[in-house]
Amino acid sequence: MEIQRIDDNQWYILGSADLEEVQEALNIELPIDEYETFSGYALSQLGRIPDDGTQLEIDLDTMIINVRELRITVSDKPLCI
Repeated sequence: MEIQRIDDNQWYILGSADLEEVQEALNIELPIDEYETFSGYALSQLGRIPDDGTQLEIDLDTMIINVRELRITVSDKPLCI
């Protein structure tokens, strides 16, 4: 599965996930005409290949993107450390 809901506020999304499917699953507007995959969109926002542990905040209802083991996870609330 490329898009999995973890809980009410977190999703696990593979970078290869179709951006339009991500948009539908998360019920948010994404630039689906500009990018095909979620990783393409996330990488364009970051501007580089991320290192493990990279955290990127995108201003879409406070979406937080975390990179773990070069995988991308999404949370709509900041993580408590």
